Amino acid sequence: MKFSSHIAAITQSIKWRVFFYYTLLHLLVISLLIAGFHTYEKQSRIRSRTSEMQELAMRYMPLFFAPGHQGPPNGRGPAPPPPPRIDTRQLKEDVESMEHNGFFLAAIDHDAVVKFRSPTWPTSLNAPPIPEGKPSSITEMPGWILYSHQTAQQDRVIIGTSSVALEQEVRHLTVVAGAIGAAITVITSLVGMLILRFSLKPISMISESATRIAEGDFSERIDTGSQRSELGQLAVVLNKTFSRLEAAVQRQVQFTADASHELRTPVAAILADCQYSLKRERPPERYLETIEVCHESAQHMKSLIESLGALAAFDSKDALLNPTPIQLEDVLLQARQITEPLAALRSIALEVDLQPVQLIADERQLSQAVINLLANAVRFNRPNGTVSLKCWTEPTMACIEVADTGIGVPHELQDHIFERFFRVDPSRSNKSGGSGLGLAITRTIVEAHGGNIHLTSELGKGSRFVIRIPLRPVLLD
Repeated sequence: MKFSSHIAAITQSIKWRVFFYYTLLHLLVISLLIAGFHTYEKQSRIRSRTSEMQELAMRYMPLFFAPGHQGPPNGRGPAPPPPPRIDTRQLKEDVESMEHNGFFLAAIDHDAVVKFRSPTWPTSLNAPPIPEGKPSSITEMPGWILYSHQTAQQDRVIIGTSSVALEQEVRHLTVVAGAIGAAITVITSLVGMLILRFSLKPISMISESATRIAEGDFSERIDTGSQRSELGQLAVVLNKTFSRLEAAVQRQVQFTADASHELRTPVAAILADCQYSLKRERPPERYLETIEVCHESAQHMKSLIESLGALAAFDSKDALLNPTPIQLEDVLLQARQITEPLAALRSIALEVDLQPVQLIADERQLSQAVINLLANAVRFNRPNGTVSLKCWTEPTMACIEVADTGIGVPHELQDHIFERFFRVDPSRSNKSGGSGLGLAITRTIVEAHGGNIHLTSELGKGSRFVIRIPLRPVLLD
């Protein structure tokens, strides 16, 4: 079982698959080169032997046949010259030298009479056929190569050699070339494996880092090395993904802790008041106070739960917007009207400067985002302060501004102001009301419309929120 699983792991490994295909391709190339070498070497040696046999034939032809021609068919005309006298001693020496080099010879006249045949002439060989119109020809027979040269008088000299010896020589060279090719294949395969291991090392590092992250170490990052390589660029992208994942997990942990904290306070108030009232009999007005405390705490929990539900809907893409053509100034006047009682209670003046703006947006959601900003501007303002609400258009954007003369936000905290459950007050007091989710909801609604929200604030002088939403709907999926 372990062996089969190990084999399966190897066959599925990119490294081993690349190594296998690389080695297979290398073997194929080496095999083709060796086959080409064998064919070329064989043909080259045949051409060389043929050239030698041609020279030998031209050399020995005058020893057996005199130059001249046959007389005419009717017998008239001069008689052909007599054949030359053969120097037997010189011929013997020449034949021995020729046989030593692997050749054999035969001389056959026009009457098919064998005038000479070297001792090494194979008994199984007949004279090769001569194609018409060709004074010389090469004939390859099983085990032999023959060259025949024919005179005008139909006399022939045949030079032959063994192709078996030639084949053995070529085969020996091919075996040597194959051994060299095999050695080259082994060496290049080992070098290729080292290169593969070095090249794929970043992938192993990525896999190991991903494994540690999957086990819960979200601070793990991949060593990017050279960011110009493909794997370096992949490592950079994955590191960004891991950073976002770590931030998301941290937000989830913080969200759970914050939600638990926010719910703990009203629940504790309800339980404390109920326990106090149930310890012993109380006057009716005391029970009424207990009911009022429970009602306020329940209202706070209801508001918190509704806010959490809204954020969860946007996170899961279930909160679908219903964009319609709207007059932005009418939506803002309605939001001002809703916020006015809270402003009057705190002696805050609400000022408006609204230009006619028509755009396509979800009226209810956009109104909620502006109400959240106005409520915060009133809640964190100084007594007898001012809140201004403006709207105007830019070339492609509808702009909304909510500014106040309140306490402001420290510069170092402005990047966190839109985080869920974030409060500028580190004591996390609920005295000012709210759950710390209003600005997070506002940003989520604005971004769902394809827009953005920006804060500029100065401590002790106030804050200014500017929303920009495309005039044409660019709603996020």
